[in-house]
Formats: sequence, C-alpha cells, structure tokens
Amino acid sequence: MNRPLSLRRTLVLWLFIPLAAMLLVWAMVVYLGAHRFANKAYDKALLENAVDMSDLARKYYLPGQPLHLPHEVVHAIMMDARDTTYYAVADRQGRILAGAPWLAQAGAAGDRPRFYNVRHRGVPLRVVAVSVPAASAQAPARVLTAETLNKRNHLAQALLLEILAPQVVLLLLAAGLVWFGVRRGLVPLERVRLAVEKRSATHLEPLSLEQAPEEVRPLVGAINSLMERLQGVLATQQDFIADAAHQLRTPLAGLKGQIDLALSQPRPEEVRHALNQARVSTERMIRLSHQLLALARNEPHAAAGASMQKLDLARLAREAAMEWVPTALKKNLDLGYEGDQEAPVLGNEVSLRELIANLLDNALRYTPAGGAVTLAVAVAEDVRLSVTDSGPGIPAAHRARVLERFYRLPGEENDGCGLGLAIVREIAQAHGAEVAIDAAPGGNGCRVSVRLPRLAYSSPA
Repeated sequence: MNRPLSLRRTLVLWLFIPLAAMLLVWAMVVYLGAHRFANKAYDKALLENAVDMSDLARKYYLPGQPLHLPHEVVHAIMMDARDTTYYAVADRQGRILAGAPWLAQAGAAGDRPRFYNVRHRGVPLRVVAVSVPAASAQAPARVLTAETLNKRNHLAQALLLEILAPQVVLLLLAAGLVWFGVRRGLVPLERVRLAVEKRSATHLEPLSLEQAPEEVRPLVGAINSLMERLQGVLATQQDFIADAAHQLRTPLAGLKGQIDLALSQPRPEEVRHALNQARVSTERMIRLSHQLLALARNEPHAAAGASMQKLDLARLAREAAMEWVPTALKKNLDLGYEGDQEAPVLGNEVSLRELIANLLDNALRYTPAGGAVTLAVAVAEDVRLSVTDSGPGIPAAHRARVLERFYRLPGEENDGCGLGLAIVREIAQAHGAEVAIDAAPGGNGCRVSVRLPRLAYSSPA
C-alpha cells in the first residue's frame, strides 16, 4: 500500500534537501581551502628544513671527499613528531652526496624553491627542492626535503570540523524551525478539513473566507463552488422525488380502486370494464415513470457529463417520424415530414431522439382525430426543428408556463402528465438551444420550435 503524500513532509524536504546540498558543496570548498592553508603553513617549515640542510651541506663539504653530515644535527633538523621525513643532497651531475637516492631522482631544483607532490611506496609525500650555490661540479647543488601529509590532513580536517560544525547545528535547527513553521502554516488547511468533516450531508453552506490565507482561498472557493453545485443537485433531487411521489400517487390510487372494483363486481362484463380502466391507469403510470426517468436523465447536473458528437438532425427526425406513423394512423392523424437533406448539429443522439419523441407525442396526444401533425427541419444560420399540429393550440398567456414541470392547461381533460415540454426544455438547454411556442400558420393549432447551433458537417456518402 502506497504511503499517502504528506504536504508538510514535502515542503520540509524541498527546503531541507537544497540546504543540505549547499552545505555539502560548501564542505568541499572549505576542505580544499583548509588543505591549501595547511600546505601554505607547513610548506614554510619544510622550506626552512631544506635551507638548514643546505647550510649544513655547505659547512661539512670538503672538496674531493665524501659528504658526511652529523647524524645528530640532521636528526635535529628533520625531526617531526607526526610525519616521516626524508632528505637528499646531490651535486650538479646528479650524483647523490647524502640522503635518500630515490628522493634526489624525484625532481630538480630551479633558481627558486620548488614544491611538488610525489608517492613513495604508495605513500603521498610533500617535497621541496632548493638550489645550493656551489663553487665546483662536485659541491652540493641541490637539497631536497620531504615529509608525509599526516599533520597537513589533520589540520585540514580540524579546520573543516571547526567551520562546519556550527553550520550543521544551524542547519538542523533551521530544519526544526521550518518543520514547526510549516506545521503552523498548514493550520488553516486543518481548520478547513475540520469544518468540512463536522458537516452533515445536508449542511452545504459555504465555508468562511475571513481567516483563510491568500494561498488557501482558492481551495476554499473551489470547495464552496462544489457545495453550491451539490446543493443544487440535492434540491433538484428532492424536488424530483417530491414531484414523482405526488404524480405517482394519483394513478396508483386509481389502479388500486379499479382493482378493488373489479374484485367486487359479480358479473364478468363489469369486471372486464374495471380491468380495462386499470389497464388505462397502468399505461398512464408507465408513461409517467418513463417521463420521470427521462426528466432525471436530462437534468442540468446529470446532462452536463453527456457526450456530444456531430449529428445529422434531419436523419434523426426522419427516423422518428417513421417510428410514430403507427400511433398517428391509430388516431386517424396525418403525420408528415418536411426538411432539408442534412442538418448538422453537435449533440447527444439519445437526448435528441428523446426531444423529438416528446414533441411528437405531445402533438399527437392533443390533436383531435382527422387533424395533421408536421415534423420539419430547416437549415439556415442555425438549425430549426419544429412540430406543428392542428389541435386546439396553447393560449399566449400559458405558453411560457407549459414548459414547466407538471403544468397543464386549466380545464384540460387529456391524460397527459405535464412533463413532455419540460423534458424538451431541459434537453434544449443542455444543447445550447432555444424553445419557442407560437400559433401554427393560419392561426389554428400550435407550433413548437427548437433552434440549435449549426455545425460545418458533411454526412458520409
């Protein structure tokens, strides 16, 4: 199981790791500088030893005789408590007059003292070579002194520890202060968490922004926006449940009454009549349930996630007209289609089929026998879908209200439930379309139009 991400730990690491890296680089710089300082300090002492050995070689040199240096004096000059020391004396021809032969072969002296590093048997050494003024070729010409690097390394390490130790302590102290500061800085987030955690499912009022820092306010604002949307969804859901319960109560009560009546009738024809009435109530309840579900699917909050694609609305309209022909023939109505070959729109096919079906159902339901219903699609700057019927029409004073849920015209005796045009409005709004209701051409009947944005679209051949 992955460990959850800690904002506090992330912030401290992002602050501490760069500081630790800078301290490491600084330690390297300090260590190199300490080595340079140690070399400079001890090179001076090494040079003094070489000068003393040069004076000693000149003092004890006898022309034509081997060079013999007093052991006690050499020991006094080259003695070192921490390092091993070496010396060599050579003439102008490179012959070794005294000391270590390998050291005399390691380098040559110039007019000025020359310092360099060598290795002897794997051990690093610091060497200085100085020139000795000599009167003859056999006289001492070079003196070299060398020592191991123990005291130099020790001094460099001591300097490094002396300089870095306080800085390490300061770094650890800074890390602790940063941890504490980040913890204190995240207190507003903790307050937001507690404020959200303590709320019930129905407590969706916005959180206060008064004490929220500037960086936290966008988060609180996003939470408030989410709560506002959830509050809208919850209110819509509650309204839908209340409307559904209210609308289903009537047909269910009627169905129960018809069943009770059928059970109480002694004659078969009376039982058959009661069952026919129960069947009508059942059909009405089924239709109401279907429209309630359609309305729930096309609520603004539910329809926001519906996938949109390029569609030919004319094709959908033609297919819908053919599907509703049997219903029109059953009611002795003339159902026709008029329209362009193509009507490109951006939409959800299922929702648009539902929109057309509700428009046709509404027109066929309210148009008396012998009338006509026309489904038309016209393409201009936009795409206009319209259903025109020869029914009683809708008075101008009620045309805006019939788009509301469960609204029915006063005195209407049709078995409609007042949801068809409400569903049309919800689907149209989800597609950025407008719904308009006016009288049919000639003044008889009603025309419901839906205007949708047009797309540049070409159907496949």
